[in-house]
Amino acid sequence: MKSLNTNSMKRIFFLLLFPLFASTQEYPIFITEEGHIVVQVQVADSITGNFILDTGAGANVLSGKMFSRIKTQAQKAGYFSGFRHDGDRLDSTAFQIPYLAIGEIKQVDPIVGIYPPLDDYGIDGLLSLKFFEDKPFTIDFVNQKLKFPAPGSSVEVDSPKITLPLSIHQHTNVPLDIFIPIQLNDSLEVLAEFDTGSGYGAYIINTNYIQDLGLDTTQVVKQPYTTQFSHEERADHTYTLSSISISGEASMIRKE
Repeated sequence: MKSLNTNSMKRIFFLLLFPLFASTQEYPIFITEEGHIVVQVQVADSITGNFILDTGAGANVLSGKMFSRIKTQAQKAGYFSGFRHDGDRLDSTAFQIPYLAIGEIKQVDPIVGIYPPLDDYGIDGLLSLKFFEDKPFTIDFVNQKLKFPAPGSSVEVDSPKITLPLSIHQHTNVPLDIFIPIQLNDSLEVLAEFDTGSGYGAYIINTNYIQDLGLDTTQVVKQPYTTQFSHEERADHTYTLSSISISGEASMIRKE
């Protein structure tokens, strides 16, 4: 399972318990019609770009054009391999750059990967959870703001609020991902990657769960496609689920 994103979720809040910083900070974000969160990020002195805040990206990523602008300030830091949701393998050279910053909130000497296809979408990079690993923050979908609370202050959440356990996955010092428990068809509990980069309505389930859910394979809708990098011919299998819910809470998403 890759992600859980939906229009019905008015606000998504993250509170990671790590050391705090000096003062409250708020920065504007732009949320696209597809549900992608865009925030302005400073990559080096006098160089800024529009990044997608992508909690499922794993690592911080620069577009090809953005990397070309700061290439002289980047130092090679090895290699890293990752996988897209469709199974395509990504092999990238890793670079250390001076910093990434949102306003006064800065990550010094981050490791980044390069993903040239972002140029085709006019996006300068992906800002992953790695940027936030030592910074408590909230994403306010209603007011379209990214907030970094002041030391000792509490996060204000409209009632009713839902608290979920997070499963944190970290491999080496480069990527960082989080997973939450959800329930499919009110019966099967799985861990889903909490991925703001997938946009609204993106529910991708491992095909191994088809049998576990007792789905009628004769009702599947197949959509062929070619993977972006390996150019393999594959097919999406679309099923209808009666419900998707956050485990331990009332059903939040219903698919008829």
